[in-house]
Amino acid sequence: MIEAASRLLERAVSPVVSRVLLDRHVRAGVAVKFGTAVSAMIGDGGRVAAIELNEGVRLGADLVVVGIGGIANDELAIAAGLDCTNGIVVDEHGRTACPGIYAAGDCANHYSRFAEGWIRLESVQHAQDQGRAVGLAIAESHEPYDSVPRFWSDQHDLKLQIVGHSARSDRSVIRGAIEAGRFSAFNYRQGKLVAVDSINNPTDQMVTRRLIAAGISPTPEQAADSSCDLKSLLKAGNKAVA
Repeated sequence: MIEAASRLLERAVSPVVSRVLLDRHVRAGVAVKFGTAVSAMIGDGGRVAAIELNEGVRLGADLVVVGIGGIANDELAIAAGLDCTNGIVVDEHGRTACPGIYAAGDCANHYSRFAEGWIRLESVQHAQDQGRAVGLAIAESHEPYDSVPRFWSDQHDLKLQIVGHSARSDRSVIRGAIEAGRFSAFNYRQGKLVAVDSINNPTDQMVTRRLIAAGISPTPEQAADSSCDLKSLLKAGNKAVA
C-alpha cells in the first residue's frame, strides 16, 4: 500500500486508530509505505506491470487500486450558472440559488454545524439523509438537513465506525481496551465532543451520535471512564431542555 499521507486515514480518524489499523494490516502481511506518491504506472501488453514511485523505485504489480478521493461532478451546474465552490452550494433543504433546482449527496457543498463550516461529504449515509431532505422540500414539506456525519469501513476483522467530524480536533481520549480490539476514541475541539471513532464498538456509536446531535459533551474524564453511563447524560440533557 502506497500512502501519500503520514498515517492511515489521516484526515478521518485519530492517530491511535490509525496505529491500530496499521498494526492489523501489517499482521495480515500488507506492506505500507507512507509519505510516498505514485509518479507513473508502467504497462506491458495492455496490462499494468509496475508502478513507479516519486523516489524512483519501481514495484511490480498485477493489479492497481487507485484511491485518490473524488471531485464533484458539477460541470452541468456550472453551465447552468449555479454557485459552485467545491461542489454545488446548497442550503439546509438542498436548494441551490436557482429556484426549482436542488442538489444532494457527494456533489453538494453545504454548511454543517458539526464541521463548523462548509463541507462536501462523500458518504452513503449523508447522500441518503440529504436526499430525504431534498425530497421533502420538493414535496413542500420542508425539514432541514441536520444529520450527524457518519462513516464506516470494514478492514480485516475490524469494523471502523465514525460519527461526527474530527477535523481540527485538539484532544482524544480512549474508552475501552485497545488490546482487546474493542474501543472508541473520543475527539474534542476546545472541550467540545466533535467526533467518535470506534473499533468493533457499535454501542458507543449509537449513544454518541445522539450526544453530538444534541450538543451534549461528556467531559474527557467521563468519556475515558467505561463505568460512566453516557446514556444518563442524554436523559439529563433532555430534562434540562424540558
